[in-house]
Amino acid sequence: MQPPLAAAARSIRMRVMADRLLGSFVWCELMTADSGAAQSFYNKVVGWKAVPFAPDSSYSVFNTASGVGVAGVMKMPDNASHPPNWMMYVGSPNVDDTAMRVAQLGGRVVRQPEDIPNAGRFAVVQDPHGAKFGIYQTAPGRPGKSDEP
Repeated sequence: MQPPLAAAARSIRMRVMADRLLGSFVWCELMTADSGAAQSFYNKVVGWKAVPFAPDSSYSVFNTASGVGVAGVMKMPDNASHPPNWMMYVGSPNVDDTAMRVAQLGGRVVRQPEDIPNAGRFAVVQDPHGAKFGIYQTAPGRPGKSDEP
């Protein structure tokens, strides 16, 4: 059992982290018909290098020259009903609660919350006016992410 002061400090730290995460853009993803061509294009335009994301080899992470991941890229499903696009993800301390709140406020949950192994949890939602965006929660205990303010 943690001493009361340590428990209070952890609680404050977690609230600070949640406050910083909620409402901040934390990730973006490109869904495209030809991920190889897109990877080449963005490498030439902004210097990003695509690195396969283990364990899902159909997904790659765009890294900056210094190796920092800044976005993801994947091939769109063949039956996709939308053109290639960038999806922006807004941080949330609890994806399930945020998705429920979107629905309560007149929006719609387009893709139910689900886990990304070793990364976090996400959902895709739509605001009442039709704009889609993702919500993302970093996995608990992920070093340098959710457990550090």
